[in-house]
Amino acid sequence: MEQDRSDRLEIRDRPWISWLFIAGMIIISIYLTLSGVGVPWQASVTVLIIGLVMLLIVGLGSACILDRQNNSAVVEIYTIFGKKRREFLLSDIQGARLQHSRSSSTRSSSRTYRVALVTIAGEEVPLTSYLSSGYLSKQRTADKIQAFLGQPSIMEQARQLVSRPTSVESQEDVTAGVPWRMEWSTSGAGGKTTRWLSEAVQLPGQFVMMMQSPGGKPMPALGGLMNSVMQLTTQQYCRMYQVDPSDLPGLASAESVQGVDSLLEQNFITLTNDAYGMHQLLTPWVVNPLVAWAERYPARGLQVMKPGEYGPLFVLAYPGGLLLGFANDLRLPAQVQEITNLGVDLARALGAPAS
Repeated sequence: MEQDRSDRLEIRDRPWISWLFIAGMIIISIYLTLSGVGVPWQASVTVLIIGLVMLLIVGLGSACILDRQNNSAVVEIYTIFGKKRREFLLSDIQGARLQHSRSSSTRSSSRTYRVALVTIAGEEVPLTSYLSSGYLSKQRTADKIQAFLGQPSIMEQARQLVSRPTSVESQEDVTAGVPWRMEWSTSGAGGKTTRWLSEAVQLPGQFVMMMQSPGGKPMPALGGLMNSVMQLTTQQYCRMYQVDPSDLPGLASAESVQGVDSLLEQNFITLTNDAYGMHQLLTPWVVNPLVAWAERYPARGLQVMKPGEYGPLFVLAYPGGLLLGFANDLRLPAQVQEITNLGVDLARALGAPAS
């Protein structure tokens, strides 16, 4: 049970189902003992002991009270022996997380969860004495605590962890009058990306995004539902390649556009906020290098890439410049040269000043 006010959040746990199950075990044990149905007394005692042990583990409930006015955070866990209470300053609580445990057998495995407060010192304070199944309900509780503390949800934290680079290496140079920077990033989840960027060409008020897809036939026209899916995909690409979605003008109303070039459409999905402007930009001098790249390094669908292997090409021309992205670590001199040649050719075709 949760009580939510702007200045106070109460979360109370009452494991009614567990209590009913334990009560049933105790009643069965007493019945077997008194009824004389021929069951050995040891079996009745065993059932009784199991019920009492479960009661010790589950306890009599718990409460977590977060209070802004009093700057307090209180966690109380009730057992048959009394109450265990812990108090903290609310300002010393940085968030909530899900603790989990995994049990396995020869046939299956299962996970159990519970919510814990996390202090600024890194201590985790469980809100219950036990772990149980039901991930979504625990996640909702943790998200309520996160929202009360002004922190992102559990899922958003996970996404940030995956996309946040933990290490970045870079190289800068100028080729044919086009300044560029190349970055190699490793994310918190171990994912590797390569970005090639140049600010020599910028598109004020407009963006064109191209995502390489497994080639062979033109992609079907994207309707309303698929455009919504593309919006979600775009958000994922933005996180992967560290692009702020707010830097893409008109992203909410952007659509996939076709009719530019049949070979391009066989190998790339395009998204833009300005269909007319995109048709003006995607001249043969832009299209041909992209098609040649896709034919030389075709996207292979959902397959695990080997280290150093070119992944699907991601291209973004927007007010911030020109970005080429790959979901792999590509830093061999020949790869740097090849990616730079493509980037410079595209930048010049899109209007970068001549050297």
